[in-house]
Amino acid sequence: MRELRHAHEPWQRADATIDHYDDVRGVETESGAALFRVSSVVQLLQIAGDDSEELVRTLRGHGTVSVLNLPADDPAADSLRTLGATPTVRQREMVLNIQPRG
Repeated sequence: MRELRHAHEPWQRADATIDHYDDVRGVETESGAALFRVSSVVQLLQIAGDDSEELVRTLRGHGTVSVLNLPADDPAADSLRTLGATPTVRQREMVLNIQPRG
């Protein structure tokens, strides 16, 4: 799935975070894949590839889909909006560039 990604995942959905879950499920199409968990909602953890709308439709079959910290310009965000998703909380990823003393 890593090779299908368009951008770096935030820490909440990073591989190292997902490695700590024991209930992660996956779904794939010919040109995309998604990792998710099912609790009271479907927690979309990672999605990559060209079939994001089809993948999200598949996830909706498991319940209400929720995703944390998905950039507004992520290709999956367009798919979510097309399917009627509404952002409820916005969060920004912070980056601190540390310059070596020279």
